[in-house]
Amino acid sequence: AFVGAEVSTFNNILTQALQSRWLKNVWGGEVSLPSEAKMWDDVKKEQEWKRGWMPSTGSRAATLQLHQMQYHDRLCKDMGVSHL
Repeated sequence: AFVGAEVSTFNNILTQALQSRWLKNVWGGEVSLPSEAKMWDDVKKEQEWKRGWMPSTGSRAATLQLHQMQYHDRLCKDMGVSHL
């Protein structure tokens, strides 16, 4: 597993810290992953959303800069941590 390798935010240190904690919790059994089909469905929805408004660039898949707070919130919610 890689943490921080394929994401670009305005606060990479915080993003990578949250990703590390999330991954630790997944490996420790504290966070349950959805089914593989659900994960692929989420990836498809994310691709469609980004392709609908972001310019076509090689970094489009990793760019979360404008939406880093929602991404951080999602990691925190998965871990059962207050995201406020």
